[in-house]
Amino acid sequence: MLVTTGSQQALTLVATALLEPGDTVLVEEPAYLSAIQCFQLAGARLVAVPSDADGPDVEQLISLIQSEKPKLFYLVPTFQNPTGRTLSAARREAIARSAGQHGVWIVEDDPYTELRYDGAPIPPIAAHPAAADRTILLGSFSKIVAPGLRLGCSAPPPGCAPP
Repeated sequence: MLVTTGSQQALTLVATALLEPGDTVLVEEPAYLSAIQCFQLAGARLVAVPSDADGPDVEQLISLIQSEKPKLFYLVPTFQNPTGRTLSAARREAIARSAGQHGVWIVEDDPYTELRYDGAPIPPIAAHPAAADRTILLGSFSKIVAPGLRLGCSAPPPGCAPP
């Protein structure tokens, strides 16, 4: 786990490490504005994955993966910003399988999962075996501890981080 000065720094480090100018990044529609700006600063070409009330449409995701050959797919699966929606366990598993089958990195931004007031938490995409080796899980303590703390983290898959 890499401790950062907020999840925005973790996202910037991911973009710097994985992207070259001109690389394609898939983002859910709508997407978190600061993530869009981060990927644009890295020179990425952004392509939106159409979404429905349950999140990114998996069939559209697969189609875009095949046609656009993206380097990564960025999403906020729990209490998504700006919609507030949460992806079901089934949708998360389908996204994990799709990315795993096609060799696409997933950047799972998860700053809000601890804000759940009822119901059981849904395991992150990073917990699915199909995507465990290609999902970078980002977190932040600013939503649950103190907004001014600016403390975040990145949990890359084993073998991705330096020894």
